[in-house]
Amino acid sequence: MTMRGSREQRMNWTLLGIGLALLPHLPRLPLWIGVFLVTVGLWRWQAERHGWSLPPPMLRFLVAVTGFAGIVLTYRTINGLTAGTALLAIMMGMKLLETRSQRDQVLLLFIAYFLVLASLLFDQSPWTGVYLPVSVWIITAGLLAVSKSGDALPLKQNLRLSGRMLLHALPLMLVMFLFFPRISGPFWSMPARAGAATGLSDQMSPGEISDLSLSAEIAFRARFDGALPEPRERYWRGPVLSAFDGMRWSVIVPSAQAKPALIDFRGEEYRYQVTLEPHQRNWIFALDLPASWDRRGITMNRDLQLISQRPVRRLTGYNVVSHTEFTADLSLPQRLVTRNLGIPANRNPKTQALARQMLAEAGHAELFISRVLQMFREQEFFYTLQPPRTGYKNSVDDFLFTTRQGFCGHYASAFTLMMRAAGIPARVVTGYQGGEYNRLGDYLVVRQADAHAWSEVWLPGRGWQRVDPTAAVAPDRILRGLAGTLPDAMSAQARFLRLHPALIQMRQAWDAMQNAWNEWILDYDLDRQRSLLEKLGFEKPDWKSLVAVLAVALSLALFFLGLATARGFRRRKMHPADKSWRLFCRRLAGKGLARKSAEGPLNFARRVIDSRPDLAAAVGEIADAYIAIRYYPNPRNERLRLLKDRVAAFRP
Repeated sequence: MTMRGSREQRMNWTLLGIGLALLPHLPRLPLWIGVFLVTVGLWRWQAERHGWSLPPPMLRFLVAVTGFAGIVLTYRTINGLTAGTALLAIMMGMKLLETRSQRDQVLLLFIAYFLVLASLLFDQSPWTGVYLPVSVWIITAGLLAVSKSGDALPLKQNLRLSGRMLLHALPLMLVMFLFFPRISGPFWSMPARAGAATGLSDQMSPGEISDLSLSAEIAFRARFDGALPEPRERYWRGPVLSAFDGMRWSVIVPSAQAKPALIDFRGEEYRYQVTLEPHQRNWIFALDLPASWDRRGITMNRDLQLISQRPVRRLTGYNVVSHTEFTADLSLPQRLVTRNLGIPANRNPKTQALARQMLAEAGHAELFISRVLQMFREQEFFYTLQPPRTGYKNSVDDFLFTTRQGFCGHYASAFTLMMRAAGIPARVVTGYQGGEYNRLGDYLVVRQADAHAWSEVWLPGRGWQRVDPTAAVAPDRILRGLAGTLPDAMSAQARFLRLHPALIQMRQAWDAMQNAWNEWILDYDLDRQRSLLEKLGFEKPDWKSLVAVLAVALSLALFFLGLATARGFRRRKMHPADKSWRLFCRRLAGKGLARKSAEGPLNFARRVIDSRPDLAAAVGEIADAYIAIRYYPNPRNERLRLLKDRVAAFRP
């Protein structure tokens, strides 16, 4: 291969490596940066092929100034993850315009490693987990090709060598991942990035949950140690709403409030692990009602809701023990009674009058509750995702007496208001109900489409009791989920999947892989690291035990790596040309012409010819053939056949 061809091959490796590193960033970068990088890459590729000169220094200076100014004008800063990544990409493109030496190409490939790492800070999906090792493999192969003196290695040999190097580093990587001391969160969650809140909020108007139920976005996954709870028991508690302005319910107490009163848990105990998607809020979802949990920084407030000290901005895993039967707040303080009886005096007068009339006819609270549910069940009330609009001032009156069409938020709002009008403390609880079982992964997937609202009433001697008026109107919503109740309300994509079971299995297989990635990679934090050490026999693991385990694991990994490397040297096969050359040397040694240990084939051949001129032709052919095979690139097969034939026929 000519020097120009070798230089072109090195540049091709460099362009391939930086192209793979930049590819995940292109959708996030402004269009002008993407056009600039693609243009520079194509130009440099053609310049290397055709021997074009590099741009003059003044032009390169103008490009650099323009690129830097573009970053400042686009992002208003050069700091931060997004602006810093864009600046690094621009610097890589400008470096291509002046790259001349191997050292410059090595520098570009090292920048490519940084861009690969930066892509983890934006996206941690399984696709990224597959794409990035491939990128690192290609970049490493490019680094070998660029840094090697002389002709570059053939493609397969270069890829094989770089792949072997990465495989040797794999045990060390696993040890560092498992046992290197962790901060309170995965490395790639720093710095935390603010984003739009998704899912439930701390306020609810009747139509909001119906809008949320059109989303197939995953809220969380739950893996149970034993049997799953029945569908009618799958209430996942979220924000508790006590304030009502006639239209909207909202949270009126701060997250850090008094602890709940004594809770008496009954019934079956469920142990499960939740993997919660980031939603930018402080609440933690659990099966109603959680008895214990293992993650630090989570507390339960007086409304029996789990609250995190910090907003959930990253994937979060925690183990919970829950009971679906319980008694809480047998005695309710007067301030909470007043809070959960609050009604705007000039709002929804028809609903308030109806509630007082029905209470007077029933005579006591429990029969009144039963008759309200009976009203929803037997009269012409309809469950729909597209209810008619109601007025703001008297929204519940419009729903109960005019439209009679609503979603879970409408029924929970109307029922709770009627309870309060009858003097029964009541509140709205939002969260999720149900969950899709993934048979391949053996866990429940709870989506935003499972968002739900129900009511809680407080009865003397019984405490807070869950009452779900939606179950009276549309019992299939609780037993079969939203898709089983309103199949026409699903998106076209969801309906298409339901018609093709094979596609459902493929989606579940992908989700199972996603969940495994979440549990074992993304959510491997300080708590899980301590749990691993406890399984290894450390009762109360601290940093000392962690350092000890890390030192031992690293020592073992290095020992086995050294052992594998040594065995690889022993197993290295002798080249066929070396076998023939050694036979040639042994035959000459039998005639008193032994080759010296530091003597190369050319010098040895010259010494033999000086001593035995009669062997000059045969020795010269054998030496030339061996040197051509072992010291020149891409030897022809006929050279090896010639060497074997000449050595076989050689008789000194």
